[in-house]
Amino acid sequence: MQIFIFDNATNTLQIDDYSILLIKEFAKLWEPERNVCKEDKKGEKRLRAFKEFTYIYLVLDFKSPYFKSPIKDRQEAALIDSGLKEKDLQDPDFAAAYQKYEELQDADPILTSIKVAYRTLYKFQVYLDNIDFSEVDIEGKPIHKAKDVLASIGEISKMRTQLQDLEAQHKTDLAAQSKLRGDVELGLYD
Repeated sequence: MQIFIFDNATNTLQIDDYSILLIKEFAKLWEPERNVCKEDKKGEKRLRAFKEFTYIYLVLDFKSPYFKSPIKDRQEAALIDSGLKEKDLQDPDFAAAYQKYEELQDADPILTSIKVAYRTLYKFQVYLDNIDFSEVDIEGKPIHKAKDVLASIGEISKMRTQLQDLEAQHKTDLAAQSKLRGDVELGLYD
């Protein structure tokens, strides 16, 4: 999915796929009356929308230069870089578009599978949390052995790390995919 691209000639974010405006949450941000400001009396330049798109891109997109930073750091940097204020993030139309973009980014089938694995891992953690070491079978032997539970806990840690690595690698791969058409080749700064 490549909705936005960074134009390094103008140092601005551009819409690469205008079909995004068919989605009601993004169409709402694009409305001229919502974009009226001192610099654009009619809202035709969509200055507010581009600030909001920039914030969304910088925080959520896999191609963002902040992608590998923790979410809190991405949000703080995007707030500064987009020119938005903290109160702008509370706007319901903006919040809906932000959430929709996040859903679109995570719609990839591999990412969905990774999220299922995370949920399964969480369920296993809950299961381990509810183990009662005083439970015994009919012969009076413990049902749960501390050694086995500790081994399972170690596996959770390994699995979590593997899932995080897999997710990061897949997102990096998605970000590296290009929409070059025809015989176009990447340039020096692309």
